[in-house]
Amino acid sequence: MHPIPVLIISLALALGVFFIVRRFPLGEMFASEFNFLNVVARIVGTIFGLFLAFTIILGWGRYTEARRTMFTEITCLSLIERNAAVFPPEARDRVSHLLHAYIQSVIKDEWPAMAADQGSPRTQQLYRELWDFYTAFTPENEHQRLFHRRAVGKLNELGAARRLRLLYCQTTFITPVLIFLFFGGMVMVGISYCFPVKNVWFHVVLIAIVTIIIAFSIFLAYEMQNPFSGFVTIEPDAFQELLAEFGQRR
Repeated sequence: MHPIPVLIISLALALGVFFIVRRFPLGEMFASEFNFLNVVARIVGTIFGLFLAFTIILGWGRYTEARRTMFTEITCLSLIERNAAVFPPEARDRVSHLLHAYIQSVIKDEWPAMAADQGSPRTQQLYRELWDFYTAFTPENEHQRLFHRRAVGKLNELGAARRLRLLYCQTTFITPVLIFLFFGGMVMVGISYCFPVKNVWFHVVLIAIVTIIIAFSIFLAYEMQNPFSGFVTIEPDAFQELLAEFGQRR
């Protein structure tokens, strides 16, 4: 979802309603109650602003944790490939082939699937094939056994990181929170109608500014719930860089 249509629709609704209610003398009605209206606006604005800021901070934390999980997965893949360097050529080539296939599947299959809150069966199958290789492989000496144990440990971390990545692609924005943000935003815009501003176009500009800030903030809070889809998204660039790095190691 792109923010521009959201902002245009929000502005159209806010200003459309304003020009409708402007037929009623709201400014004159609330002029004598301006102090009370100002207090109410501050209280409601503070509560709404804190709640909205808290929601955005949680979303940003989810976004950064998802990136950290992705980098953990990439580090594990890199170390598994390095640990296979002491294996016999046939085993080493098998590990390299499976790792390349896994990374390519993450980029081409799993990343588009995560936009729909799903994983890729193909990527899962390749991870299982990696496990099958390491459970069937018998090291020939102590040196190989040492690196085999390290690789198995990183394979466990890889599975955990992938599982977390798939969990982060599932939207956690609960409906009551979304309803509260929409309702609070409408209340804040509605309060801005009631202030006695004589210059109509200046009033329109102020309402537009308030609407844009609130609409974009709610949009941002919602978009950050799934870091792998939408306008604010994590791209698989790091996986592509790892593929290029693997090619240079050969």
